[in-house]
Order: sequence, then C-alpha cells, then structure tokens
Amino acid sequence: MKKYFILSLIIFATVSYAINAGGQGTAINRTYALAQHLDHEFHGRQWLMHADQTPSGTSFADTLSLGFYPFTVTAAADSNFGTAIQIIGSDDTPIISGNKIFHMHAIMVTAVNSNSLYKMRIAWGASNAAGVAAGDYQDLWLFGDDTNPQQVSPTSTRAGMRTIDVGTSVWVSIANAAGAQTMDFVFTIIPED
Repeated sequence: MKKYFILSLIIFATVSYAINAGGQGTAINRTYALAQHLDHEFHGRQWLMHADQTPSGTSFADTLSLGFYPFTVTAAADSNFGTAIQIIGSDDTPIISGNKIFHMHAIMVTAVNSNSLYKMRIAWGASNAAGVAAGDYQDLWLFGDDTNPQQVSPTSTRAGMRTIDVGTSVWVSIANAAGAQTMDFVFTIIPED
C-alpha cells in the first residue's frame, strides 16, 4: 500500500511540475528531469558528513574518517541567531568526481544544552551574510531535550535545501529563546551528476 501511495505522489508531482513549470523546455523534458531528481532523492548515494578535525580555509566537513565529530553551533545571548559556522567548504564537494550538484538531505542533532525551541538556519553562498541577503537559506524548527538528546524533536530532520552547485559553501547558525544555547549535529548530503 505504501509503495502505491508514493507512486501516486510521484505521478501527481510530475504532472503538477509539467503543467506549472514554464519556459523550461517541453512538459516531457521537465517531467523526465523531475523523475531523475526524485530517483536520486530516493535511491541516490547519501554521504554522512561530520566535522573535519583538521579544517582548512576550504574544507570543513569529513566523510572518510572513522571518528564521529559533530559540528557545534551557539545561539546569540539575546535570542537572535548566533555566529554562523561553515560546515561545507569549496573543497568538500564533489566527493566523487563528476558530480555537479548536491543538496543537504538531513540533519541529525546529537546534543543540545536546553529543553527549548531552537531555530536552525542553513545558508549557502560566499558567506552566511551573502546567502541570507540573496534569499539562499532554509530555516528549520527543532525542539531540544538536553537530558535525552535522542528525543530531540525531530532527531533527524529533512533539511529541505534546494540543489546547489558543487563547490558552494554552506553555513549554519541557530537561535534559541533561552539565549546562548548550543547544539551539536551531523548531516547528510546527496550528490547528483
């Protein structure tokens, strides 16, 4: 039953995309492009990313080491977004030669220090400020549980990020109503050809 629901959803999305997307070739070409994207989303490679222990000016994420090193980000004391940290540098993608685009697929929270609501902002571009100014960002709500981090709601959440060119830098910042709180996380990306 579940597979029929997913198939129906794909057909509906394909038809809607073909009808509504204007100026990008024929409906058949647009439908084929969407089908390829959905195939990558459900069946493509997924890379588990964590903090590089020896980051450089162009590399901040690691997928090859056996260690588990989450990124740590801190909210501002006044409940605003804190200083953004770079989590993907220009040398972190492509992981496999030939990939041209990627998107952050999911984020997994590994620790928080406040039982409260967090807002996470994911921005991409030359800097966090440039990404936000251009509207190239995605905001997520997360509810923290500092006693049982595995119960952070949701522990793993879809990032909702659009596909971007390999070599594009990605930044994360958080805000928290309690102010100056921290969050540790890891994430996954899905590359496409």
